Amino acid sequence: KNDFLSQFATLHTSWEELVPGRAAVLRLRGPQGSLDLFALYFATGVAQLLPSSSDSPPTASDSEDPAVRRQRQHMRMRIATSCRPAQDVLSVMTGDFNWVTDAADRVSKGSATLSPVRDQAEQAHWREVVQHPHHLCEVYQPAATHDSAQARSRLDRVYWNQHTSEQLD
Repeated sequence: KNDFLSQFATLHTSWEELVPGRAAVLRLRGPQGSLDLFALYFATGVAQLLPSSSDSPPTASDSEDPAVRRQRQHMRMRIATSCRPAQDVLSVMTGDFNWVTDAADRVSKGSATLSPVRDQAEQAHWREVVQHPHHLCEVYQPAATHDSAQARSRLDRVYWNQHTSEQLD
């Protein structure tokens, strides 16, 4: 909304594309404070997946091209170097992460069973280079955000660096 944007100085507003077509940050600065809004779309390995005969849907980590994993890793590193300190700016990161964090994040439609978690390395790298160093907490929502022929998955997530004590409200 215009009334929200009017709280920030136009001269100190910038749009930075971190990874072309995949990651960007809108940096807003004003007398009330600073806000960085990250829009993220991590590469998907779905196009490289092979058909599966099991009840468990394949995951991107099952058969994806190693180049996709490298692209995601590079993007996580680029995001990490673009984050400002939590004491200086409220950062909100939202987008399609294209990996699951927990077994309950992907459910097979054929059998209604939870998928084996095969994305632990992706999530561990996210935590190590972005989430923990920049004090990010997930704004958790349990609903599936992706629906395919084989499974429903929770791939879209939101993280922010608001101090835990402020989240109690």
